[in-house]
Amino acid sequence: MADEILEYARVQVEQVILVHVNLADDITFTAFDEAWDQVCKVHSDRTEGTNVYEAGECPFVFKKEGGPWSSLGELVNYDPEMAQWEGDGEVVGVRSKIILTTSRKSIHNSAYFSEKFWRSSPVQNAPDIDQQLHHLCKTSGGVGLEAYVDPSYDNVKDMTFDAAFWENAIASACDINNADACVNMIEVDQYHYYLDYLYELQKRMVPVNFGRWQGQKVKLETSKIVKKERERDEL
Repeated sequence: MADEILEYARVQVEQVILVHVNLADDITFTAFDEAWDQVCKVHSDRTEGTNVYEAGECPFVFKKEGGPWSSLGELVNYDPEMAQWEGDGEVVGVRSKIILTTSRKSIHNSAYFSEKFWRSSPVQNAPDIDQQLHHLCKTSGGVGLEAYVDPSYDNVKDMTFDAAFWENAIASACDINNADACVNMIEVDQYHYYLDYLYELQKRMVPVNFGRWQGQKVKLETSKIVKKERERDEL
């Protein structure tokens, strides 16, 4: 998995890739860092314009230390007004960044993990999801949508990811247009089946979150995909 992530970051420019890692209890941060270094060195050596590789300093990883978050553009040194350095017709240097997070409470001994920067919503079939999501969105900061079904609940039969359900949850329960929070993450099982909607949600949510970052309120546009599905169901 690390090889695929680093390959993507090396080939695709000006991307910020968030990877949330569920570490097994018997895996230490030291073991993870050493394994990551082995793969990262390979991709760093393949990248024009990088320095001699040093353990614990993978150039593709951004680790949040202190102070406010940078903008996505600042993380990847994106400046549309600046001429880009090119060598032999190819873009050079590290042009994308990976942010690694984990569910573990303490990350002090890790060279690469950043603190988790969102609070998680209940899962799709949680009985009190509307109340909990409303409470989360009343407080400033990031909210992550756990948009999957928990099999431990009784109401799991024939239930899959429901885009219309989450559209309503974001608009009504979270009340995103008046909320202090921003939705900055969504977890979906078998996400490849829902990429059209997820890409659309991302495109609509970016100006909302950017407005929050600037201290402005920007309204979330209505989903055209969900609207079409509702109209089709009504026929």
